[in-house]
Amino acid sequence: MSDIQERILDSLEEKPRSISEIARQLDEEEYQISKEIERMDEQGAINTHKVGRSSVCILAEGRERGEKAISGEDVSGEVSREDVDSSVEEEVKELSKPRTIGIVSGKGGVGKTVVTLNLGVALMEFGEKVIVMDADAEMPNLGIHLGIHTTPTSLQQVVEQDVHIMSAMQIDKDSGLRVIPTSLATEKFDGDIQEALGKIPAEYTVLIDSPPGYERPVERVVENCDELLFVTTPEIPSLSDTYRLYREAREKGKSVIGVVVNMYDSPKDHLSIQEVEKVLDIPVIGVIPKHNHVQRSILENEPLVSRKPYIKPSREFKNIASDITGYPYEETLAEKIKGWLP
Repeated sequence: MSDIQERILDSLEEKPRSISEIARQLDEEEYQISKEIERMDEQGAINTHKVGRSSVCILAEGRERGEKAISGEDVSGEVSREDVDSSVEEEVKELSKPRTIGIVSGKGGVGKTVVTLNLGVALMEFGEKVIVMDADAEMPNLGIHLGIHTTPTSLQQVVEQDVHIMSAMQIDKDSGLRVIPTSLATEKFDGDIQEALGKIPAEYTVLIDSPPGYERPVERVVENCDELLFVTTPEIPSLSDTYRLYREAREKGKSVIGVVVNMYDSPKDHLSIQEVEKVLDIPVIGVIPKHNHVQRSILENEPLVSRKPYIKPSREFKNIASDITGYPYEETLAEKIKGWLP
């Protein structure tokens, strides 16, 4: 078994992936990965399935069977193709939907919208197709942060009038980020966004900026998202509310990516990151420091990651995006030097 075949198996052990995802993760040319995938599929080591315009690769019967197939051992009697197709049918069905990540918090004022927008831009830098969506019908801020004050088609219309969700999408002129805002001018709604989300093409990752707290509006987001990313500040009241929401999410069986600690200054003024992890029992996957450019980027209606890509908070958003995608990112000395410049 070659080194690249072993690395492909390692990648698919984590989760099913498209050929382009594997190529980016392994930092290899896509045509080379495509050739190896075709060979491994013929050997019976993996299975490929068409999902939309992409080919998704699945290690359906485990790593051991894949290694046997590559080494030339006869694995034809171990499982039939019909059994394989049946066993992966649900996985392929899941892969035909967009990845949805709810950005949630136990209380307001912790910077969920800032995290949503900047994480969206950071994910785009890794080659991801991203849509950010405002699910806070009572106090929608996503569009305001980008200077979008009019919404010809809003999320309310999508949910209540059966309008296609892609018709509500706008594109931020500075970052290129795709945005589905909620209108300030219409009545709040309590509809189900699941059907609307199902109309978004599978190649997108959707970040949903949720209402704060743990009442019905945020429950709707928790129920309809595949994964959750918590945002908190390093103060006890925020952590307490975050833990309560986390506990409810786990009771619903939701997958939790981790927690982002926002507006962090220093352990002298706040709890340490180790203390935050101990209180919440959730891994901290990012720490966004306090920085005057964060507030300035809001006033300028442009995400920080596109406006000041090299300063420390922007680099931290890229680290979080690296964790979420599995694609490598390492801060270079050149980036750090540029980040120090005014």
